[in-house]
Amino acid sequence: MNAPSLDQRLLDIASRSDQCALLSKVLLITREMHRAAVVGDWDVVTEHEATRREWIQACFEEPVAPENAQLFSEALAVMLHLNEEVMAKLQDAREAASAKHAGQVHARKSVGHYLDTESGSRLRSP
Repeated sequence: MNAPSLDQRLLDIASRSDQCALLSKVLLITREMHRAAVVGDWDVVTEHEATRREWIQACFEEPVAPENAQLFSEALAVMLHLNEEVMAKLQDAREAASAKHAGQVHARKSVGHYLDTESGSRLRSP
């Protein structure tokens, strides 16, 4: 029999109503944010960030139980890793948007210059 996937185990834990369940929900939504970032769906990333922030705050309203310290440590490491990857994708998207904008500005200037040149040559034509 196949072992349940990480997502399935996280969903099972998330169905509970304790601190570990909240942490599981945080990991699940962080994974969804990562998947969305990979395909450039920044609306989903933004929407999930607000929810994730609420869940993180609720998760840490109480101190972590000593028996869960290792679990929380590992889960936070995974979350931070995924978050770093999302931030790297965001940086790539920003750079691509900036390059695209610079290209559009150049094209606009070139068209403007051409139009100026064209209208100037009409004025000089006999």
